[in-house]
Amino acid sequence: MNIDIDYIDDANICVCVSGTEHFNVGIERELRREQFPVRFNGLTDETDYHYGHMTYMRPTFIDKVDGDGDVNIEELRELIEDEINK
Repeated sequence: MNIDIDYIDDANICVCVSGTEHFNVGIERELRREQFPVRFNGLTDETDYHYGHMTYMRPTFIDKVDGDGDVNIEELRELIEDEINK
């Protein structure tokens, strides 16, 4: 399944599947704090970390706008989530 994503605004995107079907998808944003190892001291076995904030986006709803094909919504949800969080 090939998808193209067009951003409409902060809360919605338009997804085109295989060039024939279009979906309106609601997006929820979540701010996460993650740690990244930056330095390891082999003498004391201590690792220093830097902390960063990442915005993670998740589809909240998927509405079909047009198209005749039969698309698995759960598979589409996973593809969208992977694509928007690259």
